[in-house]
Amino acid sequence: MFNYERRLVKMAELKSIEKSYIEDFLEMQSGYVLDFSNNKFERFIYDSINIEIYEGEGYNEYCSKANKIRHILNKESNLQVAKLLEDLVEYKSYNNKKRAEISGEEISVFDKNLEQKVIDIINRITKNKEKKQVNQSTDLKGYDVFISHASEDKKPFVEELTHALKKAGIKTWYDVDQIGWGESIRQSIDRGLINSHFCIVVLSRDFFNKYWAGTYELNAIFQKAALAKNPLILPIWHNITIEEISQYNLTLPDIKALNSSRDTLDQIVSAMKLKLEMD
Repeated sequence: MFNYERRLVKMAELKSIEKSYIEDFLEMQSGYVLDFSNNKFERFIYDSINIEIYEGEGYNEYCSKANKIRHILNKESNLQVAKLLEDLVEYKSYNNKKRAEISGEEISVFDKNLEQKVIDIINRITKNKEKKQVNQSTDLKGYDVFISHASEDKKPFVEELTHALKKAGIKTWYDVDQIGWGESIRQSIDRGLINSHFCIVVLSRDFFNKYWAGTYELNAIFQKAALAKNPLILPIWHNITIEEISQYNLTLPDIKALNSSRDTLDQIVSAMKLKLEMD
């Protein structure tokens, strides 16, 4: 997988016995993972650690769900593995309690001890200098790039761009994936911007006519850029000219941009990979 977090954080340092505990906890012996269907498993992994488990680069050759988990344990960072394990513990604990209420039987001591073993693993691999535990309010999910755009540009350009980036293993913040029903748009955007290394800004006529994109997001992106050591704004001109952009903003025309009418999706993805490698 093309995972840039590995440049910053070591891959998960799990002992052989710890991997055995995890496999027993997740009931992986027959190739399955708990009660997950393929679709449910795919969505769960993406929601947890933002990995395309069936299409992501480096993952499509691992057939069974159990082997995909093994690959994550071997290749992803301590923080990514801890975040996924924490979510899986919560998922299994909820299901166990629900089954116990229906059947009237208590959760076995073995299952409780196995769950505690996994929690101990999570806490061990996420320890830092302050000895923080995994259940503290720490955001373990980071993004390589935030995509700022107008909704009118989603089809076909932004949706295809997002798919190409994610397929290449680039962790992408895209509003459709990240803003859930009933959630605050402003707070979700702020979290996405704060936790993203770069910001792709798809500049179009519709972009500048939108409050969320052309005003709120763009102002927030400029504020983030002012505090950054390296350039983080990555413009893509989409059906718009430099003269039109200059009518809305005098800073953006001075930033080197790609152009959707000239640069292919593959070229944009390659350029994004290069930026991340240099960051």
